[in-house]
Amino acid sequence: MLELLKGEKSLSQLASEHKVHLNLLRNWRDLALDDFASLFDKKNLTADLLAALSQQVEELFAQIPRLTIEVNWLKKNLASTLTRTQRTAFVERAESELTLVEQAQLLGLSRASLYYQKVEPSEEEVRLKHRIDELYKQYPFFGSRRTYDRVRGRISQALRI
Repeated sequence: MLELLKGEKSLSQLASEHKVHLNLLRNWRDLALDDFASLFDKKNLTADLLAALSQQVEELFAQIPRLTIEVNWLKKNLASTLTRTQRTAFVERAESELTLVEQAQLLGLSRASLYYQKVEPSEEEVRLKHRIDELYKQYPFFGSRRTYDRVRGRISQALRI
């Protein structure tokens, strides 16, 4: 770079010596000559940037307590005024800025409930439950073993000891 700026050698000579394209050297030289003056102004610019950044940081830190209060207020009021179904409707499952864990905490929901998918009972299970209910109404004094035997079609005289 010094050889380029001193001008002791031509651009063509420097390009061939360092195996760099002529246009690239020309661009570097022009850029360096245009921006040399700003090198000495950087100190003032850096101080100004630091002052602006520190001011911005102070403003952001001042917002933290207020935002914390607002979030806590929203958590409390959402949990007390909306039903669970309404709060669940607020959950954004796809492409949200908040994770499901964070959304569940803000809405006062159990995280596990967000993953739960209701499974309807099979017809066989419903039929067995109705049969157990009928047997209980007929024989409320039967225990679990005798009820089980009756549901399965076996009549057992064995007593539970």
